[in-house]
Amino acid sequence: MKRLRAIALKYRTAGNVSVLSPREGRAYEEICAAARRLNADLIVVATHGYTGYKRAFLGSTAERVVQHSPCPVLVVRQHLASWNGSTDPRTRTGFRLTKILVPTDFSECSKAAFAYASGVARDFKAQLQLVHVINPHWYPFGDKYAALDAARLTEEASRAAQKQMSSMVAKCNVGYSAQVRHGSPAVEICNAADEDVDLIVISTHGRTGFGHLLIGSVAEHVVRYARCPVLVIPARARLNKVRN
Repeated sequence: MKRLRAIALKYRTAGNVSVLSPREGRAYEEICAAARRLNADLIVVATHGYTGYKRAFLGSTAERVVQHSPCPVLVVRQHLASWNGSTDPRTRTGFRLTKILVPTDFSECSKAAFAYASGVARDFKAQLQLVHVINPHWYPFGDKYAALDAARLTEEASRAAQKQMSSMVAKCNVGYSAQVRHGSPAVEICNAADEDVDLIVISTHGRTGFGHLLIGSVAEHVVRYARCPVLVIPARARLNKVRN
């Protein structure tokens, strides 16, 4: 409690900062339980950014919070890595919020993240950067579908995606750009988050258990590898507080 109060005092702001009593149990379970009890609007958590064997051995509290949180989760990397071979400008100038990357697959789940990101963009006068990723492995190519023109299909899909993204932002009254990328969605979202992106806002379907192991999670991959903060909007969260 002494250490918690010292942190609250050191980083006090114009708003109220309260300190909860320490809890016992699994970290992610207790964090999510505290969020439910407080009816929290947001959880802010840091990630060590472990990958490979180290992550497999230690696990990731941040990723488990993302899986089970009842509300949106803002994940910030503990150590911001070098950016394109040079020092990340955020380590010198502090956090800024001028460009927000919003991946979308046009599902209801991703629309919830878009709505949340639009409200944040209006509040901070930031620009939205929408990205849709076309995964070539999703298309039924092969001998059985030899009559299909792969290049034509992906070109038409790209045009349709651009049109849908333009339609999404038509009534948002915020600046935006839109791009279509090709490849693995998780990888391409991270690649799209270049040095000009300050925040990624992404949704998660909230799969757990065996289904999660089979399907994987694009959101968790982005949380693990993105160099900028990631705001994750869980599909099961009650988003009635999101401003339209």
